[in-house]
Amino acid sequence: MQAEFISIGWTIETCPERDLLWFHHVPWTYKMKSGKTLWHELCYHYYQGVEGVEEIQKIWNSLKGKIDEEEFYREQMLLKIQYEDAISWMDVFCIFRLFHGCLFRTG
Repeated sequence: MQAEFISIGWTIETCPERDLLWFHHVPWTYKMKSGKTLWHELCYHYYQGVEGVEEIQKIWNSLKGKIDEEEFYREQMLLKIQYEDAISWMDVFCIFRLFHGCLFRTG
């Protein structure tokens, strides 16, 4: 795998950001293309994940009475689990970083 990676020639600067942590060790303070640090960018993506599930829940809830009731409640329960998991992952990540000296600051 290392040889294949080297043949691609991805440096930290040329590596696609979605693959950055797979191929490089970078500090939490590394500046991403957005101008945010790696830490802030990851937090942003976790928050987006939670907000995305919330949006899907709103859309799904608008279908109540318009589709099969059993199917509606089954999917609603699964979306609740997905939301709780998204919150848990976000919390675990943020708490981990807090205990390792990288406070999340907005702005």
